[in-house]
Amino acid sequence: TLRRPINYAGIKADYLIVFLYDVDCGHCRKAIPDVKKYIDANRGKGIQILAVPTPNGSPEAWKKLIREFKIQNWINGYDYDFRTDFRHQYDVFTTPTVYVLDKEKKIIGRGVPAEQVGDFIDFYKRQQAAKATTVAPAPKKEPKAGR
Repeated sequence: TLRRPINYAGIKADYLIVFLYDVDCGHCRKAIPDVKKYIDANRGKGIQILAVPTPNGSPEAWKKLIREFKIQNWINGYDYDFRTDFRHQYDVFTTPTVYVLDKEKKIIGRGVPAEQVGDFIDFYKRQQAAKATTVAPAPKKEPKAGR
């Protein structure tokens, strides 16, 4: 809301939820409380959210939505200059569109249903933990030749 550029690569988080929505979209307005509940429950656990509306709504409507849903603690962005081609650059043909990025900002989830973003991240964490604890089998020892 301060018109400062947001460099998502500089956002420090183990997981970054990129929430692309339309200010006037009924599905988006229904999804925001679900995502907010997850974000609030996991504050301080390495999860951040970057929420950006598609350029269909006005900045005033966007700011009103932020206040209405009490999401001031989210990283809220707005493309004031319409420099981003959302539909093609981020494949946004329906809203909300949710991406989940890992610590290196690699996309690990695309098109995740907003109400399932918490389940997705929890599942991904379990998968990564299982991979980390899986030990490769030791190489087989050749039998020693007798004398």
